[in-house]
Amino acid sequence: MKFTDRFKKQIHDREEMHKLNKAGRNGAKNEFNQTVQGNSLSKDAWRRLRKNKAAVVGMCVVILYAIISLCAGILPIYSYEEIIIDHQYLPPSLTKTAGELMLKRQLSEMYATSWRQGRLSVTEEEDAMLNNWITLDDTNKVWNWCYEEGEKQRAAGTYVFSASEQKKYDRLQDSIKNDIQVTINSVRWVNPENGKSYKLDNLDYDTLVSIYAKALGGIDEQKVRTSLETGVNSQIQTEVKTKNSESELTAEDIQSLVAMEKDSLGEDGVQAKEKSLAVDNINVLIQNAMTKQIKQEIKAGTNKEFPYKDTETLFDDINFKVEASLKNSRRYILGTDNLGRDLLSRIIYGGRISILIGIVGTITSLFIGIIMGSLAGYFGGRVDYYIMRFVDVLYGLPYMLLVIICMAIFGTNILNLFFALAMVSWLTIARMVRGQIMSLKNQEYIEAARSMGAGGWRIIFRHLVPNSLSVIIVYSTLRVPEFIMQESFLSFLGLGVQAPLASWGSLIGDSTQGMTKYPWRLVYPAIVMTLFLFSMNFFGDGLRDAFDPQSKNML
Repeated sequence: MKFTDRFKKQIHDREEMHKLNKAGRNGAKNEFNQTVQGNSLSKDAWRRLRKNKAAVVGMCVVILYAIISLCAGILPIYSYEEIIIDHQYLPPSLTKTAGELMLKRQLSEMYATSWRQGRLSVTEEEDAMLNNWITLDDTNKVWNWCYEEGEKQRAAGTYVFSASEQKKYDRLQDSIKNDIQVTINSVRWVNPENGKSYKLDNLDYDTLVSIYAKALGGIDEQKVRTSLETGVNSQIQTEVKTKNSESELTAEDIQSLVAMEKDSLGEDGVQAKEKSLAVDNINVLIQNAMTKQIKQEIKAGTNKEFPYKDTETLFDDINFKVEASLKNSRRYILGTDNLGRDLLSRIIYGGRISILIGIVGTITSLFIGIIMGSLAGYFGGRVDYYIMRFVDVLYGLPYMLLVIICMAIFGTNILNLFFALAMVSWLTIARMVRGQIMSLKNQEYIEAARSMGAGGWRIIFRHLVPNSLSVIIVYSTLRVPEFIMQESFLSFLGLGVQAPLASWGSLIGDSTQGMTKYPWRLVYPAIVMTLFLFSMNFFGDGLRDAFDPQSKNML
């Protein structure tokens, strides 16, 4: 073959290869020269899921909730644990500031008191109406009516404040204009020897005692140690009284229980409590000092612009970030709770805890359930018998009672809550995976894997479990709302998430007291939680229909 012929053949071969590669990228051709699009279970499921509008809306809502929860730390909201006692039970408002709502509340109370004293002019019919509202425990209507009527009469000049009422009114207005809220963050101690800074929580006990003594004006360190020991004893005593509130304990019984609690904590545990108390007290001292300093600057005529943010140094070796604002100029879109905390912020941060409980509980139950179900389904025989009988025994026990007992024994913290919820929640997924594995283990590709020498564990986790993922994914989406509901039930009983943390369930549980007077505390968390649960259920139902081969022609 001549050189030119060989060259032409190489060019022809390259062109043919290019055509084949292009055809591979664009899809294979059938006998009618039509592109044959490849397909898979996941692509087919996604195509049918997109046609299910309720599932798509549910998926979008779930994604939105997840984004808001993850970005809670950078959202322009108030701290979820910041307490302002003056802002207790403020109603939701988009336009009115906290100061305006406080003023309205005080005026309502003053006008209602004046009506009781006969100083507010009302007709007999109006008087009967107000008394009837009080009988029905609908005090909000009484306050609203008295406020509107009082403002009308004060504007008309028929109602005048008494001397004491005028003082209260003037004092509140002055407070609304001038009261500031100071928040301290990122408190660090600078070591004078090497110039490095450390978080207070990471310091040893002796260094913390020295810093605390210096912050108190250089008092003797032994007095500080004694004060911390007394403070921890008081904390433990309060905890003991709370745990045994239904029992009649003498002073000797309480001291005995306190000693037992300290023995169970050990020296390290007690010292950890003293360190935590010292850190809290140092933060309070810094906050009080900065509040006093900023107020003095305002009195001296310094034109500070609020909100104010800066980095400050105190006691020569304490650096921290300070934020100050006129606290009564805040706006609470969803109102406040019984401690004056922003309800919107607590709902967002509570969502993080609730969604985390749902996800962690589901992952834990999946991990245990997949292993147990796979072993039972693949090996069969005695392994299957013993595992399934164990599952049957646990199924026969009352699930929530086991969880409540577990929380009562091991304590009410969030880690114990995860453990308690996941303890027997893996039973259903174990049965589902077992059935799926039993239906797949005799397929041809499994026989081929065995013939090539693959072991049991490799076959289970490289072939059987991946081919069962559709069932597992659907189950997971339906389990998340169940865990959230279970946590809500436990929080309602006081066994769920504990303060200062919050979850949707704990917010709803706390709102049951006084829900007729302050309904927003119950309504908004309930709406947010219900919307998420419905969305997860719609999404889970849509996934189930999408992955179910029997429903291919349904949509």
